[in-house]
Amino acid sequence: MRTKYSTDRTADPSTWKDESGKIVQDFAANLDGSISREWAQAHRWGIALDNGCLVFRDNDDVTPEN
Repeated sequence: MRTKYSTDRTADPSTWKDESGKIVQDFAANLDGSISREWAQAHRWGIALDNGCLVFRDNDDVTPEN
């Protein structure tokens, strides 16, 4: 999988580099809409990036590796 990522949280997301990684967890069961808050919503995928970072992304945020 590939996803955009930057260690600089102040950087514009459009400038984030494309990083590769491996899906380590699927949180689909947590996306049923039962959480009644707007903040800290669950994301579909837990991805361990090749650079050592763990990120959480939705379907629209990942692309398959060629």
